[in-house]
Parts: sequence; structure tokens; C-alpha cells
Amino acid sequence: MSLEHWEEIRQIYESFRKLESSSIRSILELWSDRRPLEIKLSLMHEILVNSKRLKETMESIIRYLSEREWRGAIISIVGEYGSGKTQFGHILLRRLREEGVFSKIITISPMKDVRELLLEELSDEGPTVLIIDEIDQLLDEFERGERRDIEYLADLIRGITEGSYGNPPRGSVIMLLSKRASDTMKRDRALGSRLMDRSREFSLSMSDDERERASKEALKKIIALWLAYFEQNDDMRYAIKRSLDKIYPFMERFASELSRTREIGGVVKGLTDLSSEIIKNLGRFEDMGRIEEGRFAEDLLKKFLLSEVRNIKLEVRIGDVTKDYIAVFSDEPLSVPGARTDAHFDVWTFDPRLGMRGDVLVSRVGIEIKYGEYWKERCDQLLKIMEKYPLLLISIADIDPDDITEMRIKMGMGFDIVNLKPDLFRTLQVLKEEAAMSFLGKYSTLRRDLKEALENLMRLAVKVKEEVSEQDILSEASVNVLSSVLRELRGAKSSKRYETLSKLIARAIEDTFRKHGASPPSLSSNVILGIVKILEREGMGRISQSGKSFNIDKDCRLRIEEIEQDMERRRRIERVIFDTISKPLGATLEL
Repeated sequence: MSLEHWEEIRQIYESFRKLESSSIRSILELWSDRRPLEIKLSLMHEILVNSKRLKETMESIIRYLSEREWRGAIISIVGEYGSGKTQFGHILLRRLREEGVFSKIITISPMKDVRELLLEELSDEGPTVLIIDEIDQLLDEFERGERRDIEYLADLIRGITEGSYGNPPRGSVIMLLSKRASDTMKRDRALGSRLMDRSREFSLSMSDDERERASKEALKKIIALWLAYFEQNDDMRYAIKRSLDKIYPFMERFASELSRTREIGGVVKGLTDLSSEIIKNLGRFEDMGRIEEGRFAEDLLKKFLLSEVRNIKLEVRIGDVTKDYIAVFSDEPLSVPGARTDAHFDVWTFDPRLGMRGDVLVSRVGIEIKYGEYWKERCDQLLKIMEKYPLLLISIADIDPDDITEMRIKMGMGFDIVNLKPDLFRTLQVLKEEAAMSFLGKYSTLRRDLKEALENLMRLAVKVKEEVSEQDILSEASVNVLSSVLRELRGAKSSKRYETLSKLIARAIEDTFRKHGASPPSLSSNVILGIVKILEREGMGRISQSGKSFNIDKDCRLRIEEIEQDMERRRRIERVIFDTISKPLGATLEL
């Protein structure tokens, strides 16, 4: 690890050394369970991520309340699920008590009477500030048209924050709201006018860049906490420090990837669990050169394939038909003149109702495992294998996702690639041998990626009809376009080059036609743009102002996940893609 990173961790570690090991263990367990810390305010500011912004927001709220003498204010703290609202509520609670203000946190529950929850906490001796959490618990029944509880809550909040003739308001209310709850209540005319219009809103949401920076800050603090936890154990502390060069790059990438789909609470939990898994399994400290690293990675992968993914069930959508297969791994190579594979999968028919393999061997897929990027310039052996067998390349290299897409496009039908980052295998190098296999399965997407790659190869190899019309081919092409796009967008960092995305769409259509021995249609750039616009309308990304990239933020990734799981929505999008491709060709889809 670079000196810069170690210096940052070292400085944090020095400040955490004063903590008792039991306190550190409690902090890490609470983070893993996604429960709020209940510790001194000064320590919270030191330990929590993004504490400067939290402190600024806290002081703004305290100032806003104190100017009103702690009475008559309604405040909304709004953030996505996992953005730290509950933790922030506990920070506010301690800060209010420092000011001498009577304050309480109340957690809403549909099982408890809202009136009892609120009114029993009010003080008769001075203003009360109530912090109300989990208002979302009332949303489901509200959206079903059952308004009683949330209306009652709104009336109680108004009663607390509005005075009567000769009497001041009894206090102020702070609501901890998800974005969904805030938007729902604002849209409702009654709740909007009676409650939300009177509320002063403070946001805990972060931009994608802010969340990524916070995730890396969290990583440093978690490592520093572990070092402080082992303050009295020189061997463990030395083991962590010695392994940092190996484990830190993977953990930093893991933090960055978590930040793309999760709010900070989920990121901190994920990093806490990851660090715990690594630290409890530290055990090997061999220095390896590049050749040894490559051999270690290839041997471990073969063991993993033999023991963990020996049988992979495949569901292959070919147009409107789904075929079931099972891929069985063998470490025996496939040979062709001048080349041989490292291993292969036999793909058989499969009966999912009986859970039994069929008697028909549908295909053999060659497996090549390559460490590094040298193979990109020397594809001759790969092409020889592809003359006889479909080929799945498992690459261990730092390759940009766009370059992986370009390689899939360049190699064409009968080829797919699954890429793993070398930093993962460098982490595996320092783990106990018995832990490395389970860690590889848990902290990589290898199982999913192998399944997707094999399904893609089969989709472009298997025909379900002997005779097909142009309409059949276009319908199948529409399925292939969406499947390919979803896969590539999920694997992208923050954007996909528009040119690469365009070539991917065109190639998916061309390969479908070639599979059936038909000449691919000539598609204009406007047709491709039309398909990309469909993706944009569905929330999968946004074309940049320059038109050179297709940008993907956290919300887009959530839409992509939703579409992958929603078959009805996928079919609807496929029909729209079909219409876009077929209009210039004069074909129509029969529904």
C-alpha cells in the first residue's frame, strides 16, 4: 500500500488507541448489525464517516431550534434508506441534551398507539423536542387508503408545535423521513398543507462522488479500529499491517463498488463484514512474483470450478422460448490442431421438474484461464479453438469494462469472457488455504458471471425452430439486445462509451441473424440511437450532453436490477426494441 494511505490510517489509528477493546468490538458489531452508535458526542464525531457534514447539519438544526426557543418548529431530516437518519437522530439527541433541552427519540410502530408514543414523552416543565423515527412504518397502510394513523400523527405533531390562546407551543418535532415518505407526504394535499409545508427540510443524501469518498473514508476508519482493537496483540497487529499491501487495493475497490448501489449505512456494514472476514482468516504471507501469482490464481480457479461450480443450471431465453440446460465442469482439456483448452464445460439437456440431467449433450464449451492481458494481442490460439468449440475465457486482469465489451464484440459469436481483478487474488494469497475458496465465492460474482456467459453462448448456438421468419429473428434479436445491454451496464463503472454501446447493440442483432444463416439488416445510426433512447426512458442511464457516453448513477443501477428481476417489464421493453428495429424493415410483431 502506498505510504500516503498508510499515513492516513496511522493517524486515525493513533487517535483510536485510547479506546477500550470492548468499546471497539461494540462499535464494529453495531455497524455490522446496522444499528446506531450510542456513545459520547465527541467520540461520534471522531468515528463516524462524513462527520464534518453531519456536524454542520446538526449545528444548523440546533441554531434553527434555539432561535425559536425550542418551540413551534417542525423539521424533516430526509435521506434514502441506509443514509444514516437513525444515527443522526441519536447525534441530535445528545446535542439537544447538551443544550439542556428535554428531548426523546420515538420509534413509530404500527403495533403501538401513536398518541401514547408521543404524548407520554412530553415534559410539563419546559419545551420538548421529539425526534420521530420510522414514520415509513405507516406508509403501507396509507398507500392502501388507510389514513387514520398517519392523519393522527399529523394532528399530534400540529398539536405539539402550535400554541393555543395564551399558551405557547409545547415543543418541536424532528421527523426522520425516507425520500419515499417525504415525497408521498408532500404529494398528499392534506398532509402537504398541514405538515410538510410547515416543515424545514435538511437532507442527508449524498451525490455519487460524495458517497464514494465517504466509503473510502469508512474503510480507513474500520482498518484503524481493527488495529486499535488488537493494541495488546502484537502478532495480530503486525499481521494486519504486513498484509495491507495485498488486501487494501481489493478492499478499496470493494468500497467503491458498494457505494454505487448502497447508501453509507450499507457501505459501512459491507466493509465491516469484509474486514472481519479477512482479519479472522489471515494466515499466509508468501511474497510472489508475477509468474507465481499467475500460477496461484489459475490453480485456485480450477479448484473452485471443480468443487464450487461443477454443475451450473442454465435458463436460456431464445426469442419467446426458454430452454433448460445444465453445464458440467471437467478439468479435461479440449484439443484442436495447434491448440488446447485448460478445461471445458459439457452442456446437457436438463429437466428442472425432476432435477435430472437429460441424455443429450448439446454443446462443449472450452475454458481458457489467462492471468494478465497478454492474450489480447495473441488471439490466434483462441480463434483456433473457436473453429470447433464455443470458448469461455476466464481472465484475471485489470481491464476496463468498456474494453471487455469491445473484446466480446471483436471476437464475435462463440466467444465470451469473464474477468476477475488481480487484487482479489492478492487478497486470497494472504488468507488461510481453507478460507480462500469460500471467500472467492462470497466476494466475487464468478458464479453469476459464469452462468450468464454460458447462457449467452448457448443463446447464440441453439436453434428452437428449423425454419424461421424475419419476424422470428427480429424477435429473438430484441431479446438478445436487452440481455446484452443489461449485462454490460451492470458491469460498467459510472458510464459506458456511447460508441461501444452502439456497437454492442448492432453486434447482438447481427449475431442473431448470422446464427440463422441470414444476412443482417443494415441499421442506421438513428435506429441504434432509438434503442439507446429506450434504455434512457426506462431509467437505465442517460446520454451525456456531448453524446459520447451513457452515464449510469445509483438510481440507474437500481432500475437495471429491477428490470433484470421483472420478466413482464423485460418483455415490454423487448417489444419496444422490436418495433424500433423492425419499422425500417417493415416487419410487425404478432402478440
